[in-house]
Amino acid sequence: MSQYSEERLQTPFEQRAQSARILPFERPQSDLQKAVQERAQEAIELSRQRQETQKPPPARWIIGLAVALVPVLLLLGSVDGFLRVFHRINSMYENMPAPTPAPAAEEPFESEPGVVMLRPMDEASRAPAPPPKQ
Repeated sequence: MSQYSEERLQTPFEQRAQSARILPFERPQSDLQKAVQERAQEAIELSRQRQETQKPPPARWIIGLAVALVPVLLLLGSVDGFLRVFHRINSMYENMPAPTPAPAAEEPFESEPGVVMLRPMDEASRAPAPPPKQ
């Protein structure tokens, strides 16, 4: 440091750069550092190899996709078939002619003056009950 700071500022940059030298400081690697570096390099190479081998070829992708689509298509086809049958049965019932009610035949009823016979509604369609004996 033979120069003062003012003199140093006045000297051009090129002269200062020529006067300074950078000495590289390299320390030899220890055995542990060498082992770690080798392990890291091996791990990188192994991961590259795995990535190359793990990617299946496009034909395998297509075959896998086709196999996966089979159950899906079967399910959709069965649901579609069920719905078609359901619609066909439904349209059959809608197109059936409405049943005409059968004309109720008048039952012959013998009436006796002063006697009223009561019958339940479900027995009304049956034959009339015999008159009570006296």
